[in-house]
Amino acid sequence: YVREPSLVINEKALEVNKINLNKVIEEGLTPNIACRKIYSVVRPYWMKSTNKTIIKPIMICHSSWFDWQFLKRLHDMGSFPLEHINDRIIDTRSIMKFLQLSSFPDLQSSSFDQMLEMTGTEIKDTERHTALGDAMALGRAMNKILEKLKNGS
Repeated sequence: YVREPSLVINEKALEVNKINLNKVIEEGLTPNIACRKIYSVVRPYWMKSTNKTIIKPIMICHSSWFDWQFLKRLHDMGSFPLEHINDRIIDTRSIMKFLQLSSFPDLQSSSFDQMLEMTGTEIKDTERHTALGDAMALGRAMNKILEKLKNGS
């Protein structure tokens, strides 16, 4: 949880994302500390290419614009430079839309829920709409999609 200096509350968003506001207030990290934690998780994955340039992790997410804007806002609030994540992003919602228009015309939408359903990827209710739970489910779903495409089914 991130405890922003000034909380703007939307009751519907709290309900959908199963956010306990008291828990955010009690356990939430300041934006700067949250940024430092993100950095400490991402930094070990930096690599050096053959010409010694740094290769930073590429973010893979569903509806990437939202996630990127969230990260930029968080890093601005935390006065922490957002230079540890590559600004090249793989958007799985765009991939789902492409699949819907090309290979899988029976797909009803390009939503994350549709992606999970299409791939038979399960996620516990307690993990849904959490950063780690959704990220792990996204990884499992993308692996299944890649396997389907590889096998031509």
